[in-house]
Amino acid sequence: MKLKALLLALAACSIGASVATAQPAAPAPTTSKTFTVAGATAPQVIQEYATVLRTVLDVRDLTTDPATSTVTVTGSADLLIMVDWLTRELNSPPAAPKFRNVPMEQIPVPASLPAMGPGPRDEAVRVFFLAHTKTPQAMQELLTTLRTVADVQKVFNYTLQTALVVRAPTAQMALVAYLIGELDAAPGSPHTAPEFPFAPPVGPASVVRVFFLSHATSPAAVQQILTALRTVVGIMKVFNNTALASLTVRGTSADLAASDWLIRTLDSDPGSNAQTVSPEYRISGAAPNDDTIRVFYSPRSIGPAGIQQYVSLLRTQQTALKVSSFASPTALIVRGSASQLTQAEQSLGAGDWAKATTP
Repeated sequence: MKLKALLLALAACSIGASVATAQPAAPAPTTSKTFTVAGATAPQVIQEYATVLRTVLDVRDLTTDPATSTVTVTGSADLLIMVDWLTRELNSPPAAPKFRNVPMEQIPVPASLPAMGPGPRDEAVRVFFLAHTKTPQAMQELLTTLRTVADVQKVFNYTLQTALVVRAPTAQMALVAYLIGELDAAPGSPHTAPEFPFAPPVGPASVVRVFFLSHATSPAAVQQILTALRTVVGIMKVFNNTALASLTVRGTSADLAASDWLIRTLDSDPGSNAQTVSPEYRISGAAPNDDTIRVFYSPRSIGPAGIQQYVSLLRTQQTALKVSSFASPTALIVRGSASQLTQAEQSLGAGDWAKATTP
């Protein structure tokens, strides 16, 4: 009986120890702190500042008081240190726009920040004070470029100080700095951007370049070239800047080479282009049934509806073709095999596409 009682007691202790071990760790203690947002005289400024905290620093527990221009944040001590630093940065912009960067290794890493890349300390939070990007549209286009081309999701604008706040791993932050350096430029300033090789934390390496247009500078023309890059070349990481008449493109080296050819072909002086068919461009590494691009010009002023009829004609006759259009000069951009493009040329020649306008 004594042995049985002893065994039962030992079993009870073992179960108790297992239950104790399985208990979740106590949550980190939290405190609250109130931050004053300088110059926040309108409710929307406080709300935008709160959105910056939520988007970039993952702040989840905060309240705003527009009447006193304050935001109260509840979180860990490390998170409050981050909020304090960011608030001081945004409350005291430099006399001349510049970049401010605080690598994570220089400040405590909040436990709430998830690991990115090799780990949390590979991240940085950076405030970009912009010099030329002043309008809401320009700011939004720059922000969208960072999200679309650089895959940066933790970014938001702070309109009061004409700033962008970004959090990203080191490799992405370098790309962000390159893009902002190229796109935060005065409209009309001469500009040629070099290619930027980008090796993301996850995924294959790629190349990024900003193309500044010389002739096809209207918003409609820029959008048409963007659509052609997506439809014909197959580039999804591309976005435009209206004020600069530019396109930012990210892809493989072959993608960038095809983009460069197509942009130079379409960004030509409409009054000096008398050709009817561009030279063929062969895409390096593409499959033989989809490796050739040609631009077919029409001497006629066909109009959007007429151009769309020809786009539909080619797509109906050859469903494998990738077809896009351009308005000035009137052109169709077509991708397929060499034989498919020959058939497309014959189809266009049989209609009114290649006929000159009757005087």
